[in-house]
Amino acid sequence: NHPKGDNFFTYKTVRVKKCKYTRKVRVKKCMHAMKVRVKKCCKHLEDRVKKCIFATDRAV
Repeated sequence: NHPKGDNFFTYKTVRVKKCKYTRKVRVKKCMHAMKVRVKKCCKHLEDRVKKCIFATDRAV
């Protein structure tokens, strides 16, 4: 049961914002880890953000 029309776009924007915010926080945490782990972690986070945005797009 997904919101339609304007409600949907608001819903989508909120989800994407949440995603990006979570990523920002996690990347900061990553920076305290070892350099190798940072690279891995940030790549992983990028993939997760893409997945999240993709999933949100498909939720129409």
